Amino acid sequence: MYRCIARVVVLLVTMLLFGCPVVPAAIVHNASSDTTPEDSVAVAFCALDSLGNPTTADSLLVIVSGPSGAMVFQDSLATTDGRITASTITGCPTYTFADLAANLGGSSWGGYQIVLVAKNNPLELETVTQAEFQVLGRRLAPALDLIDDTLWVRGGAVDSNRTERGSGDSTQIAGWVWNTPQSGHVTAGTFGDYLDADVSGLGSGSGAYAVTVVAFDSGSAQPVPGAGVAVRNLSQTTLIASGTTDTEGEVSFNLDAAEYSLVASCPGYLFAPFDTLQVAGSTVDTARGHRFDPGEPSLPGLCRVYGYVYAIDATPIKGARVEARLPDSVNAASYLFVAPFSIETGTGEDGYFALDLIPSADLLPVSTDYEITISANGRTLYRDRVTVPSEGFFRLTP
Repeated sequence: MYRCIARVVVLLVTMLLFGCPVVPAAIVHNASSDTTPEDSVAVAFCALDSLGNPTTADSLLVIVSGPSGAMVFQDSLATTDGRITASTITGCPTYTFADLAANLGGSSWGGYQIVLVAKNNPLELETVTQAEFQVLGRRLAPALDLIDDTLWVRGGAVDSNRTERGSGDSTQIAGWVWNTPQSGHVTAGTFGDYLDADVSGLGSGSGAYAVTVVAFDSGSAQPVPGAGVAVRNLSQTTLIASGTTDTEGEVSFNLDAAEYSLVASCPGYLFAPFDTLQVAGSTVDTARGHRFDPGEPSLPGLCRVYGYVYAIDATPIKGARVEARLPDSVNAASYLFVAPFSIETGTGEDGYFALDLIPSADLLPVSTDYEITISANGRTLYRDRVTVPSEGFFRLTP
């Protein structure tokens, strides 16, 4: 069955190599004298190399067609133009083009189509991004003010204008959720029901001792920046604290004296599934990992989703069934339809699995999530909606 799915995916390779996704529609108000967000159009775009990886763009061609289908705007500009914002996310170049609707030919009410062609001149490649926006004849804010957006909560109600009714105001509500530990939640149905720690302290913890965790690459003997570190109780039922390592590979927590389960993760690295952290005072501990290459996807433009399935005692589970499927509705990639078939695989001796999937951003409706289910011995161990990124590989973590 998996081989049949692969043949369906082959049809999508050309689009994935040379095209970025269709982005969501925007609703704007045309007013050339106004520069508020509701009068502007912003479209994120990228440039891809021949392998489908993000690369730099040298120039951008912008084409806009109006409600009648006729072209109402065309311009070519360098990526240094003031209408383009360039940034880098985890080493990948990203761009945003923004301008007033009035400057893009939006003088009539109705729907507009915008096409951005990002060019990389040395590679002689072009990457197309499509978007749309709709021009309305009146400002949005007055219309939105007429909507009843009252939020009903236990003990009172709060609307967007901070008009409080009953016994609860917005400050009290924030306090109930943010700063009240379990001792204040003894009745089912109250806010933050049965929390075992202050929500506001979950970032670094609220214990008595300073604890530093260093993520360390055992292969290169170098620290690992950007690694996510989670501190849980030994039974894995409660998250005590979490954070991300800095440029020195370090992250700090405040923990009470106890034994904890330490879980570290970072794209491109493999850490031990569970590591016991003993705290008896201020201490420094190390989370050791090594670089891991999940390999290239079976087809260019796909994303290899991989992971490991472990039991609660950190032993790998062999033969677990891992299934990925699209929602039960017709989805499309560019102009091609993708039926909601399921793709599945099993875990090996070490609990490892890998599935090659079409990135969510390349599916229509835009950014369709996959439902991924992991089961073993007749029991469902994991089920969640997952956004598959437009990257070469992605590690699935709960």
